[in-house]
Amino acid sequence: MNSKGLSTSPAKGGAIRKLIGPIQLAAIFFFNVSGGPFGLEPVFKSLGNASLIAIIVVPIIWCLPTILMVFELNSALPFEGGYYQWVKRALGTKWGFFEGWWSLLYALTDLALYPVLFVQYLRFFIPAIAPFQFEISLAMIWICALINILGITSASDTSAFLSALIAGGFIVLFALGLRSSVSAAAMPTPDLHFAPVGLAMFAIMWNFLGWDNVTTIVQEVRQPVKTFFVSIAIAFAAILFLYLIASWSALHSGVDADELVNAGFPSVGLAIGGKALGSLISIAGMASALGLLISSMLTITRVPKVMADDKLFPALFCKIHPRWGSPYISIIAAGIVTSVMVLFNFSQLLIIDVSLYGSGLLLEFIALIALRRREPNLDRPYRIPLQISGLVLLTVLPVACLFYAVMAGYGDSSNSVIASLVALGGICSGVPAWMIFKKKAVEGGRFLQSHTN
Repeated sequence: MNSKGLSTSPAKGGAIRKLIGPIQLAAIFFFNVSGGPFGLEPVFKSLGNASLIAIIVVPIIWCLPTILMVFELNSALPFEGGYYQWVKRALGTKWGFFEGWWSLLYALTDLALYPVLFVQYLRFFIPAIAPFQFEISLAMIWICALINILGITSASDTSAFLSALIAGGFIVLFALGLRSSVSAAAMPTPDLHFAPVGLAMFAIMWNFLGWDNVTTIVQEVRQPVKTFFVSIAIAFAAILFLYLIASWSALHSGVDADELVNAGFPSVGLAIGGKALGSLISIAGMASALGLLISSMLTITRVPKVMADDKLFPALFCKIHPRWGSPYISIIAAGIVTSVMVLFNFSQLLIIDVSLYGSGLLLEFIALIALRRREPNLDRPYRIPLQISGLVLLTVLPVACLFYAVMAGYGDSSNSVIASLVALGGICSGVPAWMIFKKKAVEGGRFLQSHTN
């Protein structure tokens, strides 16, 4: 403990890292996975009144298996770098590199979505702001980078404040919606054809992915195994609750599906509570985008650092800020790449994002099964109560969900096909990247024989 009562831990280079607790970690989970119901709007256009059912059913198939996998692997291997370390331990360094590489590509795509969302909700107050989207996005990216450079407590405390702001906005929306006399709009009949259902699933999956992301900061958490259990439980309950009350409010607001897609949840606020409530939900939308960028940048920037520790990334990324204990070179690099990625459009980024994430997620499930087979006696404070065959079935559920959504993307539009091909190119890029970094490490005399596994 330091003089202010905050737990700390040493980091390389002599820096001191402060450690966070359950509420701060729950806020980071909230933003890495969700950030609120913003982004669910397309689901209502595709599925109409069936949206509520989909928002309950899809997460059971998509994210509950992931949460169980995270519980077991994080309890067995609570190391900095999280999922990268799991795959490296179970499948060897080459596959660990692929896991880290794909996760970097996914996260940098993910980061680029949030400035676009921020500007979308800012337009509620300043409609003429659209031509300045790029400039506003750059400002937002570098403000969030600075918050992360100031250390994990800076990022986590900001995330906790922003998550409370979002939750408060939707609780007010729901409470006023219960008292409102607005009649429900005629939502479209659910379109259960292949492509519309698949694209709705993409939106739901995107709003429920990222439970494994936070494991990269496990060494910066007090009592990490216990704290992860508590924090995931808090975050999951909060996310599902917010999604359900937001969806109910949308379906009973009198706002039709087209307007909901075009104007987002602020239109629901306008319909139920007028300008004041519409403004509150718009502020919540801006808070969501800001918190998503801060928390996602926090978790992904630990991956280049641990890959650099293993000589599989430039040594520069090993550097830790001497005062704030943050991997500041990694954070600056993420800011630069994200500044370029914001030039893509939102729907393309969404498909690329989920596809790349799914590839890394599959490796994590394979690592779960491989470790059960190879190291059955490894200490696992939490163990999924399933045998190998059960773990295979657990893996099939989210993979089937992803496969359906990706195939639907190919059948929808040229933009979706292009985005899917870009995602495939990103996955394939892991092979040349591995060859380049491995070769440089060998030439520099830094590549250990054990890395060839």
